[in-house]
Amino acid sequence: MKKITISLACSLIFSGSLFAQSKSMVLHDSLLPLVAEPNLKEAFQFPLEAKHGKWNPSRKGVVSVVNLPEDNHIPVLSHSVPLDEAFIELEFQLEEQGSVIIIGCDGNKPNNPIKHIGRVQASASGLVITEDSNEKSTMVSKLPMELKLGRWYHLKASWKGDQFAGSIDKKELKAQHPYFVANRVQSWLAASDKVQIRNLKIYGKASDAVQQVK
Repeated sequence: MKKITISLACSLIFSGSLFAQSKSMVLHDSLLPLVAEPNLKEAFQFPLEAKHGKWNPSRKGVVSVVNLPEDNHIPVLSHSVPLDEAFIELEFQLEEQGSVIIIGCDGNKPNNPIKHIGRVQASASGLVITEDSNEKSTMVSKLPMELKLGRWYHLKASWKGDQFAGSIDKKELKAQHPYFVANRVQSWLAASDKVQIRNLKIYGKASDAVQQVK
């Protein structure tokens, strides 16, 4: 564990985007400050960091996710900025049945170490919101859909207080759970092998306090 003081300024990385700022932030009535817009043509820079697997950029601004068997963990891209409220959007493409892409956050609970709080998960069968109070995630809300392999979709994930929300191409899902209330310390993406992402943007209200981040 190490102490890190992070300013919003150091996490703002400009890149071109194929879609304009979203008018709907699901849980938020107005646009939150833009915290990060990484250039996906280049390697990720702190506070965005590949914790597991490989997240390979390309000249087209498309990141390909590669699973590393030796990690024994789904590929994870972490964003080490504590966002009390957040809205994250990206475009994704699934290449295989069973593939998933997940947006979630970690936080502190009283007398507990940092652990997962909640997540928005997209797969070919639709959208799911889960809470992570137990070792195995528990589904809170579900939106069945049929997503096609090899097609781009627009994914949004948001959290605020005891609420999480997500959407795929404007089809929205919301969930409320007491465990979602936490001192959030970082957010992350997780994805299966061969999933592709582009146009990643992170918006949020960050805590000014020094946080404990792994």
